[in-house]
Amino acid sequence: MYQSVGTRITRPWILGLTLFLAACGGGGGNNNLPPVADAGSDQSSSVLVGDAVVLDGSASGDANGDTLGYAWSLTTLPSNSAAALSDPASAKPTFIADKAGTYVARLIVSDGRAGSAPDEVNVTVVIPAPAVAIATPVPDSIEIANPVVVAGTVDDPLAAITVNGAATPNNNGSYSTDVNLPEGGSTVTVVATNSTGADTATVNVFLKTAPDPVMGITAPQPGFTANLVWNGMAPKDIPVEVRGTIATAKGSGIPTVMVNGALATTVGAPVCPPGFICIAKEAVVSRYNFSATIQLGKGQQVIVATGADTLGGSAQAQVSGAADYCKLGSAEPGVAAERGNRQNNRCHEIDGCNRNQFGQEGSPDTVSLRNQPMPGADHNVVLVEFGAGYLPPSHPSNNFFVHGQSPARSLGCNIHDTCYQTCVPQGGGAQIAAFRACNQQQFEDHRAMCRMAYPTVICPYTGRFFDCLDWGNEKARCYRLAETYLHGVTVGGSKRYNERQADYCLP
Repeated sequence: MYQSVGTRITRPWILGLTLFLAACGGGGGNNNLPPVADAGSDQSSSVLVGDAVVLDGSASGDANGDTLGYAWSLTTLPSNSAAALSDPASAKPTFIADKAGTYVARLIVSDGRAGSAPDEVNVTVVIPAPAVAIATPVPDSIEIANPVVVAGTVDDPLAAITVNGAATPNNNGSYSTDVNLPEGGSTVTVVATNSTGADTATVNVFLKTAPDPVMGITAPQPGFTANLVWNGMAPKDIPVEVRGTIATAKGSGIPTVMVNGALATTVGAPVCPPGFICIAKEAVVSRYNFSATIQLGKGQQVIVATGADTLGGSAQAQVSGAADYCKLGSAEPGVAAERGNRQNNRCHEIDGCNRNQFGQEGSPDTVSLRNQPMPGADHNVVLVEFGAGYLPPSHPSNNFFVHGQSPARSLGCNIHDTCYQTCVPQGGGAQIAAFRACNQQQFEDHRAMCRMAYPTVICPYTGRFFDCLDWGNEKARCYRLAETYLHGVTVGGSKRYNERQADYCLP
């Protein structure tokens, strides 16, 4: 009887223990759970042909905490693409997007005992916005016949082209059309557009078919920002050098030019570069360059140049912009300095350059502030950096965005702050749109820097695997930093933008 009861009690207990051990891997079973692959989020915006794409499988996991091995593969490529992964066994390999279309990357991870189910990520790549150039007419040329032939090139043979708003055929990357211009100074504007974006090229032209002179201001440009670092004692009017061209009928004498009431210096100049066409122009036209230094007060300003020949003919040209000053060694008024380097931020803001290095009076930095931290990048091809000269490359505190030690090209001053102080109506959609446009302009400047620094699609270091690996990683990091800064100013820049508008634009 006892045995019978004992049997009834014991058997369920044994059965439960058996199930428990099986579930936990006890009794010599295998308790390993397979890892889970995570290939990251789809990349469906802002990836251009020629960009370095970074894949990220670092979010993959293993419930047992085992170290993971990575196996990436590109399962789908656009037609004729030669894209290849830099290191398929890395958590974050890269590849160069050499064709437009969709790339599919597959990731499988392993903990050494089991492999994961595959996970895939899609990368959508589009062609870059086109780059358009004007070959003729040359800048500030004098034309004596209408219409004027406008011709040039575009790097996208399929881009749509307009010249002064009129549709113009794209002949496999070149264009040419006749444009009727008004008498006097004009701006020819060529716009090339594709599915990704647009590019604009402009050239100033002087048309002279009538007896009266024609003229134009070549500097400063429309929308200029003139500036002065004021020492607190001398007058704080902002000096501006104005330059331009006046063309007169042959034999009408040396013209007189006044700029905002000040007499300009006038010097004879060639009508155009030497050649047969130039000989014909010189027979009927004389050209003079003029220059004058004027003083502007703070705020929105108009520069007016008036020219007259000796026969009573006259012409006028004007350009609008803004003038501002900052006080040397002072942070008044303006937003607090960034980076802890005691720069006078107001002086930085007026032209996008740091004019007061470390806040020390008498030691201005007249070049520009490097804008982004990215040390150790030295595998770019053309040695480009964003800005130049704030700290020498050898300086121990130089942790700014440096591509190479002796940059051959740079984007110069950071114009983002200057863009913020372009005055727009207060409140409403106009101000929001202007804020976003400034941020997008900075983003495009950063991306342009990356394209200059890493201009090729395929690694240029032939047969040098590790250089190509560094090159690809640097290129990808350059574009990632552009995205990071765009996100930062978009999320946190509205307060700064409003302060800049109130400081600079309001009475």
